[in-house]
Amino acid sequence: MKLKSIVVLLAAAGLANAKLDASDLRDELVKEIKGLKEEFGKKFQENDEEMAKLQLQNFVLQKENEEMKNSIFQLQHHNRAFQVDCDCDLLLTEIADLKERVQQLDEDGIDFQITFGQHLRLIEHAEEDIKSLNMEVLTSNANIGELKIRSRKSAICGYNRMWNSEGTIKFDGGGAAVHQEVEEVGSVLDGATGVYTAGADGTYEVSLSGVCGVDSAEELYISLVGAGTESEDEFFIDSYSNAITLQDQCAATRQVTLKEGQQLHIDFKIKSGSPMIGQVKFCVTLY
Repeated sequence: MKLKSIVVLLAAAGLANAKLDASDLRDELVKEIKGLKEEFGKKFQENDEEMAKLQLQNFVLQKENEEMKNSIFQLQHHNRAFQVDCDCDLLLTEIADLKERVQQLDEDGIDFQITFGQHLRLIEHAEEDIKSLNMEVLTSNANIGELKIRSRKSAICGYNRMWNSEGTIKFDGGGAAVHQEVEEVGSVLDGATGVYTAGADGTYEVSLSGVCGVDSAEELYISLVGAGTESEDEFFIDSYSNAITLQDQCAATRQVTLKEGQQLHIDFKIKSGSPMIGQVKFCVTLY
């Protein structure tokens, strides 16, 4: 621009009338051209720097553009995958079904509570019935136990071929024996002592039988001695003869109530003479 200005000035002043020296003009032009070169060099350098910046920015933008393209591609891929995997109508249908099931479960829960309450009351009634039945069972068991006790049997007899001594009739030795017909309660007739021991509470039948032998003016009597006896049992059997020798069937029977462990025995007594009793059988039976 400065060179153009100089040329214009020279044209205006006219070359013929110019007083400027040619060498000075040349120096001035060289100087101006040098300045222009320096200015153009700076401009080119600035342009190069600006171009480098623009190229760098363009590279960055291209990279970002590639990244955005990749992101868009991935989004499109995910979108297609989601569209393939996700059937919204089906999901909505399943959600509606789930809501209906939840509602049905709520209704079933209410029905269950009502039914459970009814069943609970039935169970309570059943428990009361069971308690009543248990009481009846206990009572029945007690009755059965008592019946079993009552149904137990005992029948023991002592036998002696002949007895003529005062005192308790025994059932051991020659011609004597104890026979246990049936025994379920633990009763015992001790043949050596002649004592009977009851094995359980109950009513017992006591019997004594034999052949009483008395001569003229002889007399014997036999007493039932022990628990449950009365005063009249002193003459359980009484046999007397006032003229001739007498042998007759003598026997007695009665019921007595005994507790477990209580005892009985037969006592032979001579009132006069030397009487005897043969074929003695003493039996005690639980009823």
